[in-house]
Amino acid sequence: MRLRRAATAVLAVVTGALAAQEDASDAAPQPRDVAPGVRIDWKQKVVELDAKVVLRDGPLELLACSPRSREHESILVVPARPQDIYHALGLIGLEPGKPPRYDDATQRSIPATGQRLELAVRVTRDGESRTTPVERWLLATDGRQIEGRLNWVFAGSHKAPDGRFTADLDGTIACVVDFDSALIALGTSHSADNEALWLRANPKEIPPLGTSCTLMIRAAIEPEAPPPAKP
Repeated sequence: MRLRRAATAVLAVVTGALAAQEDASDAAPQPRDVAPGVRIDWKQKVVELDAKVVLRDGPLELLACSPRSREHESILVVPARPQDIYHALGLIGLEPGKPPRYDDATQRSIPATGQRLELAVRVTRDGESRTTPVERWLLATDGRQIEGRLNWVFAGSHKAPDGRFTADLDGTIACVVDFDSALIALGTSHSADNEALWLRANPKEIPPLGTSCTLMIRAAIEPEAPPPAKP
């Protein structure tokens, strides 16, 4: 009887261990670090960046900047090096284009190009995690809420003549006005002149200053093309 009880107990332990291993193998893989402050969720193909809220009200030139660069006109500061972010976006298959620029020959501003992106912010407070499209944190300068998604693109920044990555130099991670060093930009042209700034921070949606959060970047989900018309 004792042997039978002992055998039953051992079987229960082994069965429990096997079940635990099976549950662990079925669990969703966790995002993996690829550089300081940069992670990739390989299953969802999302780049995650450590960030902190540094502005809750006022006109904007950026959504996210590097430390000690443009915190007075950016909602988020992101410690990760812009060139590391560039490589992470490439690792999930995103294609860079070109930052916005001014064409002296035609005297026209040329908008940024690149693969379209969706940006969201995840904030964890009191043990609860909430993910919000970044557009909820933005207002038009006249106070209107931004409708839908903005046309974010992977502009890709560029190399300076000395070979340095210009987004590293300028801290221009995610811009809402025209910076020719932008890593992420909008596919429409917007002047960086103070009197022409078109977006401001939305203090009703942005958490308190100093709040740690995660800036999440993925390819935009393109709408399906309608089926061809029947002849």
